[in-house]
Amino acid sequence: MSDSVQLRMGRMPAQLVGGWELGLLVLMAILFAGGALINPGFFLSGDAFHAILRDTARYAVVAVGMTFVIINKDLDLSVGSTNGLIGVAFSILFAPQFNDWGPIGATIFCLVLGAVRLTSLVWRITGFTIGHSITLTAGFFGFVPSGAWFIPTVETGIAPTKVRGPSARVSVRRAVMRAVTMPTT
Repeated sequence: MSDSVQLRMGRMPAQLVGGWELGLLVLMAILFAGGALINPGFFLSGDAFHAILRDTARYAVVAVGMTFVIINKDLDLSVGSTNGLIGVAFSILFAPQFNDWGPIGATIFCLVLGAVRLTSLVWRITGFTIGHSITLTAGFFGFVPSGAWFIPTVETGIAPTKVRGPSARVSVRRAVMRAVTMPTT
């Protein structure tokens, strides 16, 4: 006698009603309807949809980096501050009424500014292994601006291979204590 168990993926439609997702979908529908009423010639066109996708793409990339922070139960507010700092710096340097550096000069300056902001991440992660180049690249662009999201157990497990002596033993002890006392929720 075999009982078949049916796996259900995702939420059932009845569970969606009353959840916070429904409120967001309703708000998006209201905003879309309002924009279509105010300016139907532009808002319902493909150009408007393309502009919305283009303008929100950077937030989607930042959201991917922040997903790692949230999954590891950390909160790192410097992602927004780095994004804001680079945006303001580029705007001031690029605008003709301020400095008028042009797009190339402003971009180079902002890349250097991002690299300066990345310094703490470089010192935290590169000592462990070269395999974290994705982390460094994401940090360079402000998506993962600190090593706080990096899983402490993995971090301190890799560190003793690079650092010898009493400090390595202390870091391993801390990793074991974190792993033992970590909640399972």
